[in-house]
Amino acid sequence: MYHFIGIKGSGMASLAHIVLDLGYEVSGSDVDFYIFTQSALENRNVKIYSFSKNNIQDNMTVIIGNSFNAEHEEVQAALNNPTVKTFTYQSFLAKLLNDYQSISVVGTHGKTTTTGMLTHILEPLKRGFLIGDGTGGIIKDANYFVAECCEFEDRFLAYTPDYAVVLNIELDHVDYFKTLERYCQSFQIFANQVKKIVALNGDDYNIRNLNIENNKIYFGLNDDNDIVAKNMIENETTTQFDVYYKNEYYDTYIIPLVGRHMLYDALGCITILIAMNIDKVLIRERIATFKGTKRRFSVEKYNEYVYIDDYAHHPTAITATIDAIRRSYPHKKVVAVYKPDRPTRVTHFLQEFKNALNLADYAVVTAYPKAVKFAENEIDGKQLAQYCNAFYAENEDEADGKIVAEYGEAVYVFMSTKDVYKFKDVIKKIHMEQ
Repeated sequence: MYHFIGIKGSGMASLAHIVLDLGYEVSGSDVDFYIFTQSALENRNVKIYSFSKNNIQDNMTVIIGNSFNAEHEEVQAALNNPTVKTFTYQSFLAKLLNDYQSISVVGTHGKTTTTGMLTHILEPLKRGFLIGDGTGGIIKDANYFVAECCEFEDRFLAYTPDYAVVLNIELDHVDYFKTLERYCQSFQIFANQVKKIVALNGDDYNIRNLNIENNKIYFGLNDDNDIVAKNMIENETTTQFDVYYKNEYYDTYIIPLVGRHMLYDALGCITILIAMNIDKVLIRERIATFKGTKRRFSVEKYNEYVYIDDYAHHPTAITATIDAIRRSYPHKKVVAVYKPDRPTRVTHFLQEFKNALNLADYAVVTAYPKAVKFAENEIDGKQLAQYCNAFYAENEDEADGKIVAEYGEAVYVFMSTKDVYKFKDVIKKIHMEQ
């Protein structure tokens, strides 16, 4: 029996699905309120309990989520039981990466989409995967393993994959990384731990300044890269582009995604797969049928209303998401609804958040999750809304929903790492009842 402490976390839920596919029985514990990752686990008959030391039984293998330290009652019970074998999330994922031909995807933005895209392309070649949207899996006799790896608190330094994609570097997690130099240093260490080849976004200034000693291949739109995308054609639902490898035409690709950030994600996938000598026809055919990942530009429609759920939580990601909406729906107004998650991030990037949210026609800021604690002088949701000249939705309930719903037939985009999608459901329900 494997037991996951914090099983509803997106990475932990993904890992639990992998362990299930490997043929083991799984249980888990977490907070009592609903998180979107739990439905798929419950559909596989995984029991999810409230936290209790009694959940830890003899001879279990226990995976400890990153949010839980030795003071947590279940962690204590696991560590104090000599029959229980324990892993941290990172140590267990590191083991999986070492067991297969592994590809890690890292970067400030775009990890989930890129990991999902690689997973989709490699499906015919037998692979396992861990995606940061709560999905994961593995098939018997897998050849490859693709994993989204997060830099927060240097967690990705636990991994030494065979291959890696570095998408971009922009200061984030400022509660841990105090300077951009320190942040870049961690990416440099990670890239130099890759065993075979690392694919790097050569258009990214911070990436170009890394000292990479490993075998490397650069991708981007600029001609000084090894792999270059040219002749882009964008419409409402797709992006077409030609790829040149060392100045020679290689192939033409169509992806069912829009936005320049999605183009870079796709180019990162193509680059590492070329470096791995994966068949070019397979790459072209599979990438054209990729449908995206959970909570990454997930689109719903009702009449002339469009609702988009997205994980964007950094100002640059918010900007890229709104830009993609403008490209897809050039004749519609945009209502941007943002639920902040980390006071340190909001406070540090306050002006950047204002600039990003003001790209929409109407901006809405909701309250933080109730469990969030603020340090002195950190910006709360109401202050952020005031600074951005945005409407402040205190409770994400029907009363606030009616105000937001009155912006009319537009694209409503809901952005956060947290459960802002609940507010989307409220507004959609109001529109349907009108």
